[in-house]
This record gives sequence, structure tokens and C-alpha cells, in this order.
Amino acid sequence: MGKVVSAVAGFGFVFLLFYIFVFTEYRELVDKEFDRSGEELVITVHTYDNYDEVTEAFRNHLGDDIDKVSNPDHQREGWATWSPDDNKCDIHVVVPKYAYRSRELETWGHELAHCVYGRFHE
Repeated sequence: MGKVVSAVAGFGFVFLLFYIFVFTEYRELVDKEFDRSGEELVITVHTYDNYDEVTEAFRNHLGDDIDKVSNPDHQREGWATWSPDDNKCDIHVVVPKYAYRSRELETWGHELAHCVYGRFHE
């Protein structure tokens, strides 16, 4: 009986991983607004000590337009501003706490991708 339970639990775990991989936002394809690969970019990085500060800066930046954003109460991990007309971009991110596999560094890369591709997700 114990082997059957282990097999069922193992199958359930594999199915859960499959479901997460196939049906979550991480499967969203990159739909580029533009492509600045290989171009020189002027990027200004604004760093914050924590996610609350990033979120506050985001809300201050948008001001009265905050209601136009989907999920305006959501805490931000980072955000970026860019223009399709020039190669200037600003990213707003939390100072990384760890050198490898950190949530903060993943966000740095995500926001940098906005500088290269513009709007690429909903």
C-alpha cells in the first residue's frame, strides 16, 4: 500500500509541475514593441532598499493615472520607463541582496528587457 501512495504522490507532484509550466504566466511569449538589440542604450538605474519603496515611487510617478494600471494595488518588484522614439530608458529596482538566483536580479533583467523590447507583456 505504501508504494501505491508514493507512486500516486509522485505522479501528483509531476502533474503539478507540468501544470505550472504549461498554464502559468511564465509561458507567455515575448511580443516585442520594438527591438534595440545591438544598439547603444542610455539606461538610468534607480535603486531602492525594498519593494515598498519601489511601489511608492511607481505610484508617485503615475499620480492620478494610477487607476489606469491593471491591479494598481499590487506591490511592484520593479518598473521601467522608455520611449519608442529614443534609446533612453529608466529602470527602478531593489538593490540585490544575493549574488546568484535572487529575486532582485531576476527583476533587474526583466526591467532591462523593457529597455530592449519595450512593452513585451500584459
